[in-house]
Amino acid sequence: MFPSSGVSAGAKRRQNARGECECFQYSSRCYSRYSPLMPKSLMLFDVEGVTVLQNSTGQICNQFMCSIQLHRLNIRSSGSYRCEISGDAPEFKLAHGVGNMTVAVYPQFDPIINGLQHNGVQHNYALGDFVVANCSSDMSSPPARLYWYINDRNVPSDYLQPQHESTVENDGFQLRQRTLEIRFYIDEKRLGKLKGKLVLKCLARIDAIPQATRESTQIIYIPTTDELRNQKLINWRGSNASSLQYATLARLSVLFTVTLGSFRWFV
Repeated sequence: MFPSSGVSAGAKRRQNARGECECFQYSSRCYSRYSPLMPKSLMLFDVEGVTVLQNSTGQICNQFMCSIQLHRLNIRSSGSYRCEISGDAPEFKLAHGVGNMTVAVYPQFDPIINGLQHNGVQHNYALGDFVVANCSSDMSSPPARLYWYINDRNVPSDYLQPQHESTVENDGFQLRQRTLEIRFYIDEKRLGKLKGKLVLKCLARIDAIPQATRESTQIIYIPTTDELRNQKLINWRGSNASSLQYATLARLSVLFTVTLGSFRWFV
């Protein structure tokens, strides 16, 4: 019989992780031992960072295998876990397996995009305008990598500014937040036909933990050439109508003045 190291490769802080073995060791220290012939078959030992969830539905130990769950995971729970099996007399054969587990702090919120709005109202943009926006990830350990997309396409590298990072320590973890700025002109030669809008997406991804990926999206609405032409025509017509109305009122005023003056002269 050979042991299997079924320890999670990546686990979330303060949640549970499961391991399967006949004997468990962490950093060369035994924290759980199953001996089916002993009065107390399952024995637990105090090891810093390793807390076995007792009387759980996931805990199954018998003469063939032993499955337990760890909970209250923290920075000290990360490390190498060893599963060891020892046989009975007369041969006392020994076998073991090793698995690694890293406890991570997942980002709790989607990345934040700043710079495209003011007091919740989107800035007005048109072809040829210059766009500046920032994307900031939530705190996490390990840190997330930031990616910008425009209309679901990776942005060119010359659109991006150097990335900034800030660090805060919490419960032994080095939590990092990253910010990535994008700058570009709204140019159909580089961006392709826009069809009236630009969809900007920021993705925050931890490469080793795909399930922790988060993203945010904002849409920039851009008037098309036809819409701009129609708007100019509407403005021109409105301007001409206002001028015509003003001229008509002026003529009526002059006519009224002349008529009133003539009336007084005849009286």
